[in-house]
Amino acid sequence: MRGAVYSRIMSGAGSAGAVTAEEQARRQRVLRLFHARNLALREPSAAAAYARLIDALGDGKGPALHAALLRRVLMIDPTDEAANEAFLLLDRAGDRRTLRRMRRCLVAHPSSYAGLLYGGMVLRNHDRLDEAVRCMERALAIDPGANQPKEQLWKIRENWGWGGRGEIGRFVDRTEPDADERFFRTTAARFFPRHIEDFDDLELVMRRDIFHGYLPDRPVIASDKSVVTIGSCFAQHIRQFLIRHGRHADRVPIPEGLNNTFAVRQFVDWVEGRDELVYSYEKAADGRMERWDADKDREAFRKALAAAGGFIVTVGVAEVWKDRTTDGVYWRGVPASQFDPGRHEHMLSTVEQNAENLLAICDGLRRLAGDVPVVCTLSPVPLIATMREGTSIFAADAVSKSTLRVAIETALQRSGGRLRYWPSFEAFRWLGGHLGRSLYGGEDNPRHPDPEMIGRVIKLFVEHYFEPVA
Repeated sequence: MRGAVYSRIMSGAGSAGAVTAEEQARRQRVLRLFHARNLALREPSAAAAYARLIDALGDGKGPALHAALLRRVLMIDPTDEAANEAFLLLDRAGDRRTLRRMRRCLVAHPSSYAGLLYGGMVLRNHDRLDEAVRCMERALAIDPGANQPKEQLWKIRENWGWGGRGEIGRFVDRTEPDADERFFRTTAARFFPRHIEDFDDLELVMRRDIFHGYLPDRPVIASDKSVVTIGSCFAQHIRQFLIRHGRHADRVPIPEGLNNTFAVRQFVDWVEGRDELVYSYEKAADGRMERWDADKDREAFRKALAAAGGFIVTVGVAEVWKDRTTDGVYWRGVPASQFDPGRHEHMLSTVEQNAENLLAICDGLRRLAGDVPVVCTLSPVPLIATMREGTSIFAADAVSKSTLRVAIETALQRSGGRLRYWPSFEAFRWLGGHLGRSLYGGEDNPRHPDPEMIGRVIKLFVEHYFEPVA
């Protein structure tokens, strides 16, 4: 019978053509498994038979089958070194069951290199670091040239922090962030949330971890005043929500093309009479590109901005188009009919340029409206496209937003309190990655922020910046 099975396996009955090396190897594996199974059936009390069957199974079968066979081996011979080590290796980063496997292995074979090494990893993963160190040191004594025990000892001693923080034998619970006194820190130290469940209460995490430090101590905008939003397309989203709350000066038709700090500065300078908006090209109703200021009443804008109780300035992109002849920067881009490769240049603006623009914008608005709050935000809306070579759209967006965020921080530090920041960007980009839903996809567009989250951000702004209505 066995001979007939062997012949069928090796001949591949029913197949045609030459047998490939891969097929020959497959048949050999099947044959080894066949012989190992028969050996285990003939000698059900022989540990070696099960060990041979495990070896014949290889790594392709699941750990449950391997575990069942290893249990059989250990029932026959509890001191089998190879079986004890293999049983531990099946799940060396698991639960208390793994600790039991480690103990059984080391009781049977105290000098098992594999048992000490991987047992040390198990102890490390359970925060039992002093015991883990002893296991690693014993493994290293058995094989002084081995790299794995050395690497594990270094990681533990350098405080990589499995499950907590602190020094060996003194790890602290992750719910006690202030317990480790090894390093000096100021009273302003803030810690990143330590548990996934810390993000379950969105309202709490926004107040505690996103807007902490950016909420004014008291309302700074009178209840009978409104704010004007200026800047990128995200400013339009903010504007819509503020209008619903009755807090926006909707009578001020702010242009939509103010996507960069140069454009916002030009607009404020124009209202003050300091700029003629040479680069303010927008698409007209008939599709033509024309200057935005072609039919605008500068004095009407001056009066409207002067009556504002505060301003929200939203910046969006750091990539701009520049006129080499004058160094002037376009609002959106160069009209296709006017583009001259010898004159027009695409560039990534610098942190210093944007910080200087932001301070000039802040000072200009306060000259117009007096001592009112000027709040800067960074738009969470991604770039629609990049014109830079040798980069991806995601990398370009990261560089653009990073440039602007550092510019905002620089301007804040130099402003002496004249300029404020509202972390809408962090609420979407940094908090958004830890929530169980996307904060993008509004209006079925992957770049548009979620309206519900915008509402949360603006609700906080209204709650903390405006005096309550009597």
